[in-house]
Amino acid sequence: MSDWQVGDLALCIKLGTWTNEDGEQRPAVTIRCGGLYTVRRVVTCFGATALWLNEWPGDDESDGYLADRFIKVTPPKTKQSIRTEQNA
Repeated sequence: MSDWQVGDLALCIKLGTWTNEDGEQRPAVTIRCGGLYTVRRVVTCFGATALWLNEWPGDDESDGYLADRFIKVTPPKTKQSIRTEQNA
């Protein structure tokens, strides 16, 4: 089960070139190692989790990225969200 959530920040740790399912290089990919991206969709299927990012448009299956190429960075909580949790 994935612990990725919409709104999480994804720090790219993938070095080198990106390839498609057939192993062909994807030179147009703008995702870069060290880049920080916002998760807008999460899908887990057959034990693998894929992320769709705000900074990379498209909703096709091929527009998602494997989550293991990113480190999850949970956005910091605001003072208001902390107060709301404490009052719940």
